[in-house]
Amino acid sequence: MPYGTFGSFFFKKRSSRWPLSSSVVVISCIAQGFTINKDFAPWLNRPMAKASIIIPVYNRTDVLARALNSIQAQSWRDYDVIVVDDASTEDITKSFPANMPITYIRHERNKGASAARNTGIKTAQSPFVALLDSDDTWHPLKLEKQMQFMEGRHSENIKASFTSFNMIRPNARNVVRYLKPRKNWKEIIIDVCSVSPGSTLVAERTLFEDGNIGLYDENLPRLEDWDWLLRYATKHDFGIIQEPLCDVYVSGTPQTEAVAQSVERIWAKNRRLLLANFSRGTAQKFRASLDFELAGAAFRRREIFKALGLVVSGAFRSPQRFWSFIKRIYHKFRDGDYGTSLSLWRRK
Repeated sequence: MPYGTFGSFFFKKRSSRWPLSSSVVVISCIAQGFTINKDFAPWLNRPMAKASIIIPVYNRTDVLARALNSIQAQSWRDYDVIVVDDASTEDITKSFPANMPITYIRHERNKGASAARNTGIKTAQSPFVALLDSDDTWHPLKLEKQMQFMEGRHSENIKASFTSFNMIRPNARNVVRYLKPRKNWKEIIIDVCSVSPGSTLVAERTLFEDGNIGLYDENLPRLEDWDWLLRYATKHDFGIIQEPLCDVYVSGTPQTEAVAQSVERIWAKNRRLLLANFSRGTAQKFRASLDFELAGAAFRRREIFKALGLVVSGAFRSPQRFWSFIKRIYHKFRDGDYGTSLSLWRRK
C-alpha cells in the first residue's frame, strides 16, 4: 500500500493562504506524523483537476453513498473529491464507492458544517470549488452544464453560479425551485437565501481567499450560507442555470436557539456592510427577513406566540418585506406547496 509523507511541503505551500488547524488530520488511517495513503489523496498522484468537490459530513453513512454515487455518474470528469468528516461516530469510509479516489479529511472534534466546508476549501487545489451536502444528489449533467457556464460566462463579474433544484421532502409533495437569471439577484438575496448553495454552488476558489468575502463563518450554527452570499452579493453578480440539476433532501427541524444566535450575529456583522452597499430601507428589509427566518424556526417547533411576535416585529421593520412574505406564502398555498408554506420558506 503506497504511502507518502503529508508533511512540510503541504503546510508550507498553503500557509500563505490558510494554515490548517492542528485539530485537522488528513488520513486514510489515523497516524501520527501526518502520513497519508495516496489512494485517498488523488491530488498526490494526478494533475490538478479543474474542480474540487467538497462534501462535509457528520455520520449519515446511510445517505453519503448516494451523494458519492451521484458524483461518479457525472458526465464531466475533470474533478477531485474531498470528504471532510466532522468527527463522526460512524465509520463513514464504509460509504465510499469502490475505486473512487477520495481525499478524506477528519476533524478530531466536531466543529460544525462551516468549519468542515472551510477545511475542504483550504485543502482544494483546483481553480473551482463545487459544494455538495452529504444527503443531497446531483443529476448526471450537473457539473458539465455548470462548468460550461463558468468557462463561457459573458461577465467577468460572475464568480459563482447556482442551478435550479428539486426539493425532496418526507411526507410532502416534492417541489421544483426554479431560479431565473435576472439582474436583481442582490435584492432577492436580501429577502431570502433561495439558491441552496450547499449543493448547487460552483465558485472560483479565489473567492474564498478574498478578504471582502472569505470563508464561511464558523461561529454561525445556522444560516452560514446566507451570510456568505451577502458578502458575495456586494461585490459580484450571480450566475444562474435554470435547469434543475440537483435534488435537495429536506429533513430535521432547526433549534430556535441556534437560529436566534445566528440571526443576531449575522445582523451585527453585516449591518454596516448593508448600509454601505444598499439603502437604509433595504437594510431594514433584511433585518425583517431575519425576523421571519426566526419566526419560521419557532413555528416549526410549535412556538406559535413567539412566531407571531416575530412576524409582527418584521412587519414594523419593513412593511414592504412583510407583504412580500405574505404574498409568498399565499402563492405557495395556491400552488399546493403546503409543506414550504407552513415552514414559511425552505431552510435545510
